[in-house]
Amino acid sequence: MLLIFRILLVIDSSTVQLREETYKRTGLLEHKEDEEKRKVGHQVAEDYANNGNVFENIND
Repeated sequence: MLLIFRILLVIDSSTVQLREETYKRTGLLEHKEDEEKRKVGHQVAEDYANNGNVFENIND
């Protein structure tokens, strides 16, 4: 059972590495990171518009 788990873990980590390499080659990784930054920026702007204080939610 442990051997099967280890094999599956190796296959999964290899798949993740291959996916990341593909993203790097095609430029999709940068696009994904930019999208995440954009989402955070929109959330900060929305919090400021609603509350007037961006850092108010951090202390909760």
